[in-house]
Amino acid sequence: MQGTMKRSSTVQAVLQEVRRDIIMGSLENDTPITELQFSAHYGCSRAALRGALTVLEQEGLIRVMPNGTKRICSLTTEDINHLYELRTYVECTAAKQILQKESMDISRLLKVLEEAKETLDFLDSDALFHETLVAMSGNKALMQTWKTFVPVTRELFVLNFSLAEGMKESLEERHMLIAKLLLERDEQAVQVLQSHIEEARRLSVGKN
Repeated sequence: MQGTMKRSSTVQAVLQEVRRDIIMGSLENDTPITELQFSAHYGCSRAALRGALTVLEQEGLIRVMPNGTKRICSLTTEDINHLYELRTYVECTAAKQILQKESMDISRLLKVLEEAKETLDFLDSDALFHETLVAMSGNKALMQTWKTFVPVTRELFVLNFSLAEGMKESLEERHMLIAKLLLERDEQAVQVLQSHIEEARRLSVGKN
C-alpha cells in the first residue's frame, strides 16, 4: 500500500486510491480490512473509509464475510471478461437504440470529439465519449448500469494500457468512425463499437 493522502481526504479520493491499490495488486486478495489500520495508512477518517468500502463492495472489489468482516477481492481474468461482456451489451444496445430513433442528434458526441483534440487527458476524453454515447440512447437503465462498472474498467485502462505514441490518435480515429456511422444511420456502427470494446478487453486480460 502506498497511502499518501491527508486526513481531510474525501470519500472519492480514498475510493480512487484503494481501488487502484486493489487492481494493481498492492492490496493482495483476501487481505483483511481493519478500519483503524486502513484509515491510518490512507490518511483519512474512518467515515471516509467506510464510504469508500461501501462503493468497492458494490464494485465487487470487497467481500463481506459471514461474520461481518471485510476482505479484499482481487479481479480475476474471468471477472474482467464479465465486466467487458456487460460493457459490450450496454454500449452496443445503446448504439442500436440511437439508430432506431426517428430523430437523431449527435451534436453532443461531435462536441466531445472536438474538445478531445484540445486536451492531453485522452483517458478522460475516452470515458466521456462512451458516457455520452450511452446517454444519447435516452435509456436511464443503461446509463445507471454503465456507471456501476465504468470506474473499474477505466482503472484497468489507466493501469494496463500503454500510453505509447499514436494511441491517442488511434482512439480518436475509432471514435470519429463510430460517430460518422451513427450519423449515417449505418448499423456497422454497432460492429465497430463492439470491436473497439473487444480490443480493450483483450489488452486488459493480456496484461492482467
